[in-house]
Amino acid sequence: MFTHTFINRPVLAMVISIVIIIMGGVAMLDLPIERYPTIAPPSVTVSASYPGADAQTVSDTVAGPLEEQINGVEHMLYMRSVCGNDGSLNITITFAPGTDLDMANVMTQNRVSAAMSNLPQEVQRMGVKTDKQSQDTNLFIALFSPDQSKDGLFLSNYMKLNLKDEIARVNGVGKVNTYGTGDYSMRLWLDPDRLHARRLTSADVINAVSNQSVQVAGGKIGEPPARAGQMYEYTVNLKGRLVNAQEFGDIVVKTGDDGRVVRVRDVADVELGSENYGFTSTFMGQESATMAVYQIPGANAIEVSEGVSAKLEELKKRFPQGVDYKIAYDNTDIIKASMNEVVVTLFATLILVVITVFVFLQNFRATLVPSASIPVSLIGTFAVMAAIGFTINQFTLFGLVLVIGIVVDDAIVVVENVTRHLQQDKTISSKEATKRAMNEITGPVIATTLVLLSVFVPVAFMPGITGTLFQQFAITISVATIFSSINALTLSPALCGMLLKRVDEDKLAKPFKLFNSGLDKTINVYSGLTRAVMRKAALGLLLFVGMTALALYGFSGLPSGFVPQEDEGYCMINIQLPDGSSQERTVDFIGQVNDIIAGTEGVDNYLSVTGYSLLDGVAASNSGFAIAVFKDWSERPPEQHQNVLIQKMNAQFAQLQEGLCMSFPVPSLPGVGLTGGFTAMVQDTGGAGIGSLAQVADGFVEEGNTQTGLAGVNSTFRANVPQLYVDIDRDQVLTRGLSLASVFEAMQNFLGSAYINDFVYMNRNFKVKAQARSDARAQPVDINHLEIRADDGKMVPLGAVASVENSYGPQQITRFNMYPSVTVRGGAAPGFSSGQAMAIVENMAAEKLPNFASLAWTDLSYQEKQASGSTTVIFMLAIVLVYLILAAQYESWSVPVSVCMSVPTALLGAVLAVIARGMDNNVYTQVGVVLLIGLATKSAILIVEFAKEKYEAGASPFDAALDALKLRFRAVLMTAFSFILGVLPLLVATGAGSESRKVLGTVVFGGMCAATALSLIVVPMLYYILQALIDKLKGGHINERKAAE
Repeated sequence: MFTHTFINRPVLAMVISIVIIIMGGVAMLDLPIERYPTIAPPSVTVSASYPGADAQTVSDTVAGPLEEQINGVEHMLYMRSVCGNDGSLNITITFAPGTDLDMANVMTQNRVSAAMSNLPQEVQRMGVKTDKQSQDTNLFIALFSPDQSKDGLFLSNYMKLNLKDEIARVNGVGKVNTYGTGDYSMRLWLDPDRLHARRLTSADVINAVSNQSVQVAGGKIGEPPARAGQMYEYTVNLKGRLVNAQEFGDIVVKTGDDGRVVRVRDVADVELGSENYGFTSTFMGQESATMAVYQIPGANAIEVSEGVSAKLEELKKRFPQGVDYKIAYDNTDIIKASMNEVVVTLFATLILVVITVFVFLQNFRATLVPSASIPVSLIGTFAVMAAIGFTINQFTLFGLVLVIGIVVDDAIVVVENVTRHLQQDKTISSKEATKRAMNEITGPVIATTLVLLSVFVPVAFMPGITGTLFQQFAITISVATIFSSINALTLSPALCGMLLKRVDEDKLAKPFKLFNSGLDKTINVYSGLTRAVMRKAALGLLLFVGMTALALYGFSGLPSGFVPQEDEGYCMINIQLPDGSSQERTVDFIGQVNDIIAGTEGVDNYLSVTGYSLLDGVAASNSGFAIAVFKDWSERPPEQHQNVLIQKMNAQFAQLQEGLCMSFPVPSLPGVGLTGGFTAMVQDTGGAGIGSLAQVADGFVEEGNTQTGLAGVNSTFRANVPQLYVDIDRDQVLTRGLSLASVFEAMQNFLGSAYINDFVYMNRNFKVKAQARSDARAQPVDINHLEIRADDGKMVPLGAVASVENSYGPQQITRFNMYPSVTVRGGAAPGFSSGQAMAIVENMAAEKLPNFASLAWTDLSYQEKQASGSTTVIFMLAIVLVYLILAAQYESWSVPVSVCMSVPTALLGAVLAVIARGMDNNVYTQVGVVLLIGLATKSAILIVEFAKEKYEAGASPFDAALDALKLRFRAVLMTAFSFILGVLPLLVATGAGSESRKVLGTVVFGGMCAATALSLIVVPMLYYILQALIDKLKGGHINERKAAE
């Protein structure tokens, strides 16, 4: 047998293991570290702007043409667009997981290009941008002025000009976004009264600026081809683009017959201001600018964080006086914390496993053999992870934690069998005992490895996010198991031949004697129970069927979920004031919100932004959001858990009278939606209109809040936001010698902000924009005073051709898969799972939504819905593959049945444990069940293999099953306890990322405890029943049948 080579040549076996460790160690140092693998579906964003347009106009004239072209782009899952009353449009196209993001961006860009000719001219002029959407934010960086000597405009532009590009060049950084008061802009604040006095219009000013501030090329004097004898060549320079407020103020708008000149400064106030005054940002209550840093997919998150921090410290030396920065949020904090927790778990598991092995083997030399398999298997796995593009993340580390108890199994089987031969035959050497043992167990070692691998084969074909998560876990365990088997067939027998000595049981320490005595009694008890059950086979079979039915019923009845909600270390806060509230009111209200956050014990720091609705994704003067970052997990006791802090803040927010404010956790999976809980879209598929859709959505939300299984059902959509409608009398427009275009242009120039061209400041291009002064657009009546020049040169006030009326309309319009939609969010009530909550929502939709409306899932809910049902198929395929491999191994269709029937015992234990701890059936639960299928069958193989050998040696099925139980009881118990005690640290996990560890630990702990306790009776019983039935059908014992042949 090939294993004898390594017994005779132990150095060769050691060299193989050392090479594996070296390769894995080198790979481990270079592997990227991240919390999760790249799991979020890739997304592409398309953004456009139509200055001055309302949401409905943007929806009809910009979103519609773009969506018609983009719809159906290859691998698209769904498309969501948000049209705002500020003229903004943001379309997010979500693609299937695994889609190449660069290719998706190119394909989307091609579709956008095809739609450009159908868009308004102003939109084309402003440009339509297509970009890859970054997933989870790595860092939030706040730039602020401790002595408040610098305002938000300075901070915002200092960040853009001096920090943004430097940070973008840090290795691993993929994208940098800045938020604050806005970019610099040359603002021309038009005064309608001064324009009227000089008989000028806004168009006159804009045309003058456009014509007199323009980049031109002056050419050269003497440039070839030149005349003969040309001695010099000169470059001609011109002052084209203007650069400061004085120069723009000096632009000539009009000259009179008397030689008088009207300049821009005569009819407008010119200043270096902000491009957009709709946003403000604060850090800890002070004006600030905020930067969000995103990494390249696959980059090492910790290295990115450290690189950015080092660059900021370098740049800080150049900060002007009165400016400082703070990393408000760093997602590597939870990565480091959760990874540290997992690493601690890893070492705790290793120690517990080694102690367990030592207790059972009671020999230091024997303990070294399985202990040596741990570093070989674990470190070697990193080499394969690097080769296939995996990272060190939570799932791969979970796999390594769980596999510690598995990789020692094969080595334990080897040591246990060699020890038994040494004790039974006092005349043989360690090498000879090892050779005899390997002759017996090489087959089972290979079989158990193939079985465990076969469990994870179907996982490789699972779709979506669930498939990605399963694959990380499954491949890690599979690779480690393969290395474990290689180790069990090479290094373990070599070490056994070198290290194992015959043990005098009389000289064992008293604790070991007591342990052995107790173990012997346990074996006798189990043998007696199994013998009794086998004699009452019909009753035993009936009980087993009932147990299986209970396990299946319990598993199918578990509340479903996707991933447990973790304590992420921060939360988001959405802020909304009554419709039509001004920015000033919103700023004051956010100040009150900041006071509550600052006064909440457990909060470390906080950011807030005014003028942007986090949930709606659109600019709005009555909206804002905040981010509250909590103290480190080690500094927060259980009463300061994320959920508790959120509840405390929400209770205080509810006391605020002027607006609505709600804090909520972020999703545990990055890049998949904004909030935890469910996200649904109520769509107007029948064209009933925004008003009808709003009524339906409001009723749906109201109904949802009456359901006992739902909590916090809400929608931020409002269809009756106070607005103004300007009713233009088109007949009067023509009668007075005006054009509709000039009317529209005047309104846009005065009220909507007109983009003229660019100017250069601090080596960057910024926009030149014109708009009426704030006091000229403060009241609805001001619209009547705006003037347009008629064909005859007379100035006509807008009030002469139009009337201003109060109206109502939506703040924004959301479209989902091209249909107008309303976003409805919510969560499961305490005691209910996300799956149950989604089922309640679907039932509500079926009963309450009218024919013109329908329900669609998005974000994390979409992924959960896609994943539902696929795991059942995966479980069935795993069991079928296990059965087929065992059938091939034993050349029998019946023997594998008794092995596979160990699975219901593990499933029952897992279900009872999950129910006892109030958990649900989520991805981690399913990962644990898949693992249990392999572990339960692996333990059963040890019994069935020896029962088959005893039977073929002449024993009756009854005696063969009982002898195999007695013979393999210690080995089964040893391998089971190694795994069970190894997962104890997962069971009692605390700190960052603990919720997922507890779920996984609960499932495998409960399942293995039940499998160990029950399968030691069930497996021998089923083997006896099946083999006795076959003998009866075929006319006798196999040896008798062979003799008869």
